[in-house]
Amino acid sequence: MSPLKERLTLTDLLIREDVLEGLATKDSLLAHGVRLIHRFGVHGTSIGKLLEAAGKSKSQFYFHFDDKDDFVCRVLELEMTTMLKMKRRFTLEKLEDVEASFPPYIEPGSLPGNLGCPVGPAATEMSPSNEMVRAEARRQFERWEQKIAEDLAGLAEKEGFGHSYCARTEARNLVCSIQGAFMFGRVFQDRNFIVEVRDNLIRDLKRRFRP
Repeated sequence: MSPLKERLTLTDLLIREDVLEGLATKDSLLAHGVRLIHRFGVHGTSIGKLLEAAGKSKSQFYFHFDDKDDFVCRVLELEMTTMLKMKRRFTLEKLEDVEASFPPYIEPGSLPGNLGCPVGPAATEMSPSNEMVRAEARRQFERWEQKIAEDLAGLAEKEGFGHSYCARTEARNLVCSIQGAFMFGRVFQDRNFIVEVRDNLIRDLKRRFRP
């Protein structure tokens, strides 16, 4: 597995300068791509800007990626993989864990001006006109949804809900709420949108399991 996926979280990729040192060519391009797309968006990140930031040549880029669309898809996959690594540290094993464990699913991003999950904005920017990127974004959102659903299903079983609780539907509703909070947080540059949604979701989960 690539060192980027094996060792690093999304926060590491976004804020730690040392992680960009000594990377193989493909990993270096992807790591710089995560930062540039997170900051400038897909359309604002040209191949030229990427190569300048990474100190690589055009021939090196095309050795590893078919074109920019292929590169963007691999960046989205890396972003979700490294984001989910942060989530693996937190599992909803009992209801008392909700307040401490659920927030990492929806913490604001660490960089000023870059709140939340980067997959959503990239997907929104590209998906109307680009089926390849849209399909990849869908796959990555489904991975996130599945991870939340697994945690919720385990919690529901421990709380005695059994088959009456639909974890997948609940997870999809949560992802939609989270992405909406991220969008407003980015537009208004105010993390309070995300914090309020986070607190409301935690409160609703507690009520759902123990009315």
